[in-house]
Amino acid sequence: MRALAIIALLVSSAVAAGCLGSEEPAPDGNEAVGKDSNTVGGSTNATFVNPDGRGVSAAANETNKTVVGKGGIEHLHDYWEGQTEKVIFDGDIYLEDPTFCDNKDTSKIGCYVLQLPVSDPAVLVYEGAVRLTVEATAFQPWVTGLQMKVRNGANPEWGSAVALAQDTPVEIPVSAIETDMPHASASQWAWKFIGNIAPGPESLWFPGSLRLEPDFHVKITVFKGDKIVDWPGHPDFYADKPYRVVMDKDASTKSVGAHDALFFGDEANVVRPDALISSGTGKIVIYLNITEVTAQTGDVEPDSFFIDYTNATGRWYGDYTEFSTGLNRVYGNKTDPTHVVITIPVKYTGWDSPYAPTSGWQFIVRSGYTGQGTQRGLCPGCLPYEVKYHMTIHAFLDPQYAGGDALEA
Repeated sequence: MRALAIIALLVSSAVAAGCLGSEEPAPDGNEAVGKDSNTVGGSTNATFVNPDGRGVSAAANETNKTVVGKGGIEHLHDYWEGQTEKVIFDGDIYLEDPTFCDNKDTSKIGCYVLQLPVSDPAVLVYEGAVRLTVEATAFQPWVTGLQMKVRNGANPEWGSAVALAQDTPVEIPVSAIETDMPHASASQWAWKFIGNIAPGPESLWFPGSLRLEPDFHVKITVFKGDKIVDWPGHPDFYADKPYRVVMDKDASTKSVGAHDALFFGDEANVVRPDALISSGTGKIVIYLNITEVTAQTGDVEPDSFFIDYTNATGRWYGDYTEFSTGLNRVYGNKTDPTHVVITIPVKYTGWDSPYAPTSGWQFIVRSGYTGQGTQRGLCPGCLPYEVKYHMTIHAFLDPQYAGGDALEA
């Protein structure tokens, strides 16, 4: 069980006065900044149609203006640096307990989900890629029956399993809409490796143990074969306002018990913003109104409420002890669980691509059972419950945002 950070939320008098979605908050000091003095760009009546077949960006639902500067005109995003192939991962793999990567194949006892690292610049399956290869090498003798499943932004469900033989590259075709979008903060591609770790002293016999040697090595290479095309200028999300409403909806979380507690980030309970948390955003403010909690274990009721979230990287981050350094799990107070205000800082590495058709951010409201005492959220999902809530999220302009040029290398 993961150790959980503990943060008590004190609800301000402004919340008690009813500003949870019923009224727009003050801009909270985030005034609109001056635009770049460059006269290039800054067009209006833009449609933000993506040129790769992905359709229209979600930006078209809220603005028809582009940023001022070179980011506001049509331009290329060529990340290949003159190469026709690039290695995007070259590292060791340690198989883990399959429970934690949602492996329903009980005949296998080892699993690992590989996501490309969050970095600046981002490592992506770049526009123009037409195929990639996955080569597994250096198998340890205790690893048998290795298989792989793949997903990406255009195909978010895991595909069919394919066998991985040692020193035999597996080729995966890549279509234009499966490549990662320009200005993505992290790749939406992921690879799930599933295999047996045969019991024995060499392997320490159980998955997830501290083995001295990796189970195998993986190298992933992308190959260019398609052209790089002009993309529209970047939409100016904050052209007319210092904050935007990116979510305002009812939702619910239903946990069946301890089984769910093992699956951090279960898709069935995820809610996503209706608009992008994109270029220029410096923070989001969440207004949470818990409307109903149903305990399904007799008289035992949840005594804590908290939010798990990802930014556009799609990662469910580890727990932190300081909210100011990026805490992803925050807690409500059982004495007043219905009115919670949460502020989350946003950095450019967490922005949605300005061209994205939907946001990559995800949120789950959870409840926990801890009994008496102050340690809330000790065992989220260990007992069945359902929590219904209304969530409103406002995204605020970063006062330091410099406009389109800040997005261009």
